[in-house]
Amino acid sequence: SKPAQPSLLLPRARASRRRHRRATRRTPSTRESYRPQHSRQTPLRSRQQETMGDTAHVLEHPSGDGIKVTILPLGATITSVRVPDKHGNRGECVLGFDREEPYLGKNPFFGSVAGRVANRTANAEFSLDGKTYELHANNGHHHLHGGKEGFNRKWWAVVESTATQLTLALRSPDGDEGYPGTLDVRVTYSLPTENTLKIDYAATTDKATPLNLTNHAYWNLEDGGA
Repeated sequence: SKPAQPSLLLPRARASRRRHRRATRRTPSTRESYRPQHSRQTPLRSRQQETMGDTAHVLEHPSGDGIKVTILPLGATITSVRVPDKHGNRGECVLGFDREEPYLGKNPFFGSVAGRVANRTANAEFSLDGKTYELHANNGHHHLHGGKEGFNRKWWAVVESTATQLTLALRSPDGDEGYPGTLDVRVTYSLPTENTLKIDYAATTDKATPLNLTNHAYWNLEDGGA
């Protein structure tokens, strides 16, 4: 299929994007058949695993009744979203690892921010303002989710952290993975209600550059058995 066209971010313009995820349970009509590949050395997180050490940040309302979200600054990654069922018992709803190290290795972008451009860029190149830019080809002849060292493999700086909100920031220098312009990106994860996870994106640049950010979490809303 033809790769999606990314947005164009212009100098001194501020781009923002919001995503609201209502983390309520549903029962699908058919069972999902997808199961990601993983090695024995990097097992998927168990249902009971809720923390990843000192670098992880946990978002939770003071009442302790709603969803509980764990985020790793590495890749601005959502590593866990535990959602209560009708009996108040929390179940895991995203796929991920129980340690930091596997996120640095080869994995299907579990829970991370993909960028600068999520999706594939055909033939790892694009033209902008009469100039052709060559990107790192990390998916055959194509460029995928930001390249070899995309945003998912970068340590984001913590700007603000509260019980229900976390803001992370990252600077992508001019020429990063072949993209023009110095790009400053922020992502804010917040819990506006006990059962709502919101993601806000914002970015500024000093040169026109393609930009298409997204979070690449794998969700299982069927039974809390991720």
